[in-house]
Amino acid sequence: MHVPPKQQQQQRNDSLRAASMTSSLTHERNSSAVAAPLRPTNTSTPPEQQQRDVSGGEITVASSTVSIPTPPQAQRVDSARIATVPNSSAPTQLTVDTASPISPERMGDSLDGHEPQRPTLGVDLSCPKELEIRPTKQPCAREEMIMDLGSDRISQAMSAIQSDIRVAVELYLKQYNIDGQAPADFELVPKQGLSALYASLFGTEDWRGRLVQLQTRQPPFELRTRDVLFGLFGNGFFKKVLLDSLPWDLTRRLHDALGWDVKYVQKDIDITGQDRDHFLKLQSYLQICDKEFQETTVAKSARTLAQTLVLTLQQHLRRLPKLPTQSRSAEEYPWLEHIESAIKRTIIMKQKMKCSEWATYRPFWSASGDAFETEKHDTDSIVSSAASIVLTLLPGIQSSREDKLSFPARAMVVTQAR
Repeated sequence: MHVPPKQQQQQRNDSLRAASMTSSLTHERNSSAVAAPLRPTNTSTPPEQQQRDVSGGEITVASSTVSIPTPPQAQRVDSARIATVPNSSAPTQLTVDTASPISPERMGDSLDGHEPQRPTLGVDLSCPKELEIRPTKQPCAREEMIMDLGSDRISQAMSAIQSDIRVAVELYLKQYNIDGQAPADFELVPKQGLSALYASLFGTEDWRGRLVQLQTRQPPFELRTRDVLFGLFGNGFFKKVLLDSLPWDLTRRLHDALGWDVKYVQKDIDITGQDRDHFLKLQSYLQICDKEFQETTVAKSARTLAQTLVLTLQQHLRRLPKLPTQSRSAEEYPWLEHIESAIKRTIIMKQKMKCSEWATYRPFWSASGDAFETEKHDTDSIVSSAASIVLTLLPGIQSSREDKLSFPARAMVVTQAR
């Protein structure tokens, strides 16, 4: 039978194509035969299931699922995934998913039983980044976190303290029938506590010498009983509250409680991105703003300090001159409650001033004999430009901000012409 040349050529091409396909299939069988332990289990696994199940020891390669024994170490790496491409002759790649946490112990595990190799994951093993705790919120501006520590608030607090002391003095004079306008009398041989108050009141250890100067000058200057009592109360607040540390100081208590271990707390503060000094100031500020803390801890401390101050002043109080025509009032006046209130206000103001990052505050007490300065002193009397201070009644507050000094609360003083 005669076959046309074109048809003969087509038959030869078909024969060559069939031979080529047979050779390709034989090559694939020989290649898969190299992995003798691999046992085919399913040839119809859909592409979406072509992934490695580590716990079951199955790997899907080129649309075929095979079982292999899983090394014990590999069972612990639950974040590994086998990246495969169906019908691809490219070698299988192992990709480590670093999005899930990897503990330092697991990072050194070996998959083949050989010496563990630590993967290069950009992790500082001395302080794993997984352990760093970052703030969950954007920190507020410091001015927003500490809001009421400006100079105007200090001035308001000192005005309220002055009002409490003034009321306490007048109620005490009324309660015990004391002549507030009479010349003041001092205990010349006072006990140690009262002697220290006298010295602090006049700003000198030689307080007796200062009294002599005032009474022998021409004309002599007589201190009033009312003013001296006011000054002793005010100086007691200055010494026992503004200058002394508070018993619940958080910074000191933290160091006392933890000792050397406080460095770990400081490290934690650093890790969370906080400033140590600001962090402690904020805790102290939140504490003193807590109304429950004010009405319990602060109020109890104020009561104790008020009672201690009154007991220290007993020698002086017994020498106060009585009014000649009246007897002691039968009515009880709450003069001590106003002393407690003034001390409580002073404690709150002091702790807030320590927390301030707006300015640095410092209380001051002017000594008897200092020059009167309108910028830092205040008085109820009319003073000349050449006046001097006879007695300080209430301390002042100096603030320093960016090397600039100001006086949000001026010291209350009694003056005389030079």
